[in-house]
Amino acid sequence: MKDPDAQFPLERLLSSIRDCVGSTLHTVDSTAVATAAFGESIAGNLMILGFGYQLGGIPVPSVAIEKAIELNGRAVQMNVQAFRMGRAAAAKPDEVVRLLNSFPASQPVAVDETVAQTVERLESHLVAYQSKRYARRYRALVDTVQNVESGIEGTDLRLTLAIARSYHKLLSVKDEYEVARLYTDKRFKESLESTFEGSYRLKLNLAPPSLPKLSRKKGKNKKRAFGGWIFSLFRIMTLLRRIRGTVLDPFRYSKDRAFDQQLVKDYEETVSKLCAGLSAGNLDAAIEIALLPLAIRGFGHIKSAKASKTQMAAEKLWSEFEMPPVDVEDAA
Repeated sequence: MKDPDAQFPLERLLSSIRDCVGSTLHTVDSTAVATAAFGESIAGNLMILGFGYQLGGIPVPSVAIEKAIELNGRAVQMNVQAFRMGRAAAAKPDEVVRLLNSFPASQPVAVDETVAQTVERLESHLVAYQSKRYARRYRALVDTVQNVESGIEGTDLRLTLAIARSYHKLLSVKDEYEVARLYTDKRFKESLESTFEGSYRLKLNLAPPSLPKLSRKKGKNKKRAFGGWIFSLFRIMTLLRRIRGTVLDPFRYSKDRAFDQQLVKDYEETVSKLCAGLSAGNLDAAIEIALLPLAIRGFGHIKSAKASKTQMAAEKLWSEFEMPPVDVEDAA
């Protein structure tokens, strides 16, 4: 799927399959069950294997499958249990449903988060991403927007929230320094140790713009494999992340980083323009304009294409912002 915003038509697809196969269709929400039971959605893969095995779709003895899991040596206990739970889901689905309901429901983070809490959370992330000074830059712009929007009745700070999210996204791109910081974060190592057992070797597939390996056919950046030695470099880069964007930053002159900086500059100008012309009549258009950066995803040529697409959408929205619809009663 090329559209990241597309909704997967699960029910429609299941209905089509059911029309073809009738009562022989069996389904299970392996992701939900695995996440609830093991805290890892990846366990759903082995659960599906067990589900298919129990229904007679895999002509291999269960003991052989479990032996293969053991020989693989990766999260053996969890994977064996997931395989067996998949078998149970096929044989006694009601029992698995009761088991699933016995687990405490997971609470999504920050569902009831206020605008202030959202801003504080994103500001804290920017401190870790780069520095307190960098985070203050973010907070200053968001506070400016909030002061302007507070002068308009009934807004619920929707524009402030939109800009807080979009500006944070543009300021915290996953560049070379951020990749290094995330890979050297202790939580990454902890997640590996909780997933894999015994000794293992790591290889990272990366496509740093500073070391392009171009495809001969398409001329686009291609990923290359890096061994464990890259983590030593990552630790150094993490310590140096505060030079990001300065004259000392060796990456600031790359095409990708220059593009990222231009997006930030353009958005700051956009916010200034929105604040200067904001009114109750054009608030909705302002919010849509403010949210456009959230649609800019990916890296390199993909990100550039997304940015061009949002620019076209912005042109229409700016016309609505500058000429808001006239209230018929007021006109009369």
